[in-house]
Amino acid sequence: MKRQAALFLISLALCAFSIHELSRWAVVIIFASLTYGALSPLISARRLYFLSAASVHTALLAVVLAIPLAKLTGLNEYGFAVAIGLALTYCVGYAIYKGMNSDVATAVFVSLTASLSVLAMYFVLTKFS
Repeated sequence: MKRQAALFLISLALCAFSIHELSRWAVVIIFASLTYGALSPLISARRLYFLSAASVHTALLAVVLAIPLAKLTGLNEYGFAVAIGLALTYCVGYAIYKGMNSDVATAVFVSLTASLSVLAMYFVLTKFS
């Protein structure tokens, strides 16, 4: 755990000092990899391996839904994306907590988020481009 914290701080310092040299995408990739790396022990301890694969679909849906919400409200897209992503993942956790099989809950979640992502992308591309 100390090693992960040290790596995180080193990466954070690297990003802070070279933010002008790195593109925004490089910073996003670095922080996404750090976030997924920090979540790995939790996913392994809870045996939610399939849910970790579903997090990509969650992120896509959250980002796509954040675009129209940010345009309509004038608020930050990043905040909406984080809130939507956390809410979606919490719904799966709540279903598992209530007794639903974790594989079934995540399978339903993946199919729902994949389908809604396609619909939301079509909506965003036709109405907000």
